Amino acid sequence: MADQFVLDRLYALVAQDPGGRGLARQADQSLFSACQSDFADACRALASLQQASVVIVTGFYIPRSGCAETDGPPGAIVLARMLVRCGHRVILAGEQFVLEPLTVALEILGRPAGIALQALSPACMDPPDWFRQAHSVVFIERPGPAHSVETLAMQKRTGPAPAERFLEEVASVHWLKLHNMRGEILDVPLCPVERWLSAVGGSCAAFTVGLGDGGNEIGMGKIPWEIIADRVPLGGCLACHVATDYTIVSGVSNWGAYALATGLACLTGQAAHDLLDADAECRLWHEVVQRARLVDGVTGRREWSVDGLPWSVHAAVMTALQEQLFTCHPR
Repeated sequence: MADQFVLDRLYALVAQDPGGRGLARQADQSLFSACQSDFADACRALASLQQASVVIVTGFYIPRSGCAETDGPPGAIVLARMLVRCGHRVILAGEQFVLEPLTVALEILGRPAGIALQALSPACMDPPDWFRQAHSVVFIERPGPAHSVETLAMQKRTGPAPAERFLEEVASVHWLKLHNMRGEILDVPLCPVERWLSAVGGSCAAFTVGLGDGGNEIGMGKIPWEIIADRVPLGGCLACHVATDYTIVSGVSNWGAYALATGLACLTGQAAHDLLDADAECRLWHEVVQRARLVDGVTGRREWSVDGLPWSVHAAVMTALQEQLFTCHPR
């Protein structure tokens, strides 16, 4: 069984900002420290589930490329496989643009049992039964709507909402819109899955987890708007207002999912060494990129890299997580 030290160590491995997005700026109140305890709490919450149904929602659309980015799907697959090993049923949900690479990845992996795919439609306003009945919902690199004056006022914080500053810095055209890290509005029809959260929140059994790396993803609404605005370039206009019960900020969203899977393995005693094999991960997604439309969200190129970082950076993180797993239970 993993103690707090191990879980804290896992989070420290992914709470780094190689892309220089400002996530670590002002260490005493950075995006990493804002919800620092949520990582361990999310690991324990998932580990406490018994034969549950877990929904994982992912898919960040890159308009200039017309497809999903490489951050999100890999982490979703690793976490889904770990959850299945823990005895849970997993639904991977997303629009068709992300279901295509997810489908190819699962086919290459031999279509592992316990993982189902579910298409999301922009026209679906009400949560379907499979969403309502979930014991947990995890969002990985899923864009969420930005703040408005109303959401700013409702956000939890220790002091008053900086409404005057918000009005000065954020034009109304950005309110409640989806954004990329360039501060550009994503004018693409996506399923309004964030509207379904009230239904999930009404269930005593359900809890939500949000994983992101820039401030514009579902879950980041748990962090006060002004923290994101002060630390992330263009953070004021792109900061998502949608909160989750647990928010995990990492340098790359995939890393947060890898770490979550590792923490779950440490807590449950399930094997996960193979899931953290960097070479196998590279081979898998290199093939997926060849067979399905998927691009690096920073470069916009159809290649196996994530957030413009060379694979060696991601491989080092996976290897470090794998090594930490040995401290919990050797292979």
